[in-house]
Amino acid sequence: MDKKDLVAPCGMYCGICDKYLAYSHKLPKKRGKVCYCKGCRPQNKNCSFIKKKCETGKIYEIDFCFECNIFPCGILKKGSIKYKDRYHYDFVEKLSQIKNNGTDWFIKEQENLFKCSKCGDTICVHNQKCYSCNKEEIIG
Repeated sequence: MDKKDLVAPCGMYCGICDKYLAYSHKLPKKRGKVCYCKGCRPQNKNCSFIKKKCETGKIYEIDFCFECNIFPCGILKKGSIKYKDRYHYDFVEKLSQIKNNGTDWFIKEQENLFKCSKCGDTICVHNQKCYSCNKEEIIG
């Protein structure tokens, strides 16, 4: 899979998401919960956060929300505030980084930021845990 497919239109890098990390590390599924995800784009969902709430309905016509004429919309701002408070991850800021620096730069930046200091794998944005060595690190 191309890592660019792991960058959702809303600015989320699926490569640091708990559900994607559970999927990519082949962790046992939890009964009664959806805990696996291949990423928004690979599943043709386009964006888990915005898809049904998109104010213009153009979420399937654009690559990233910053391409929309009402960026940042109210839905994106609301989700961004929630994620920033809870996980220190700001969608609007991430989208500005992608717009200004490109997707390749953004992916490298996220991989460096969420790199486990113990084993070099990925620290999860949601639970601050490395799924390879179980080290917990505070990011952000």
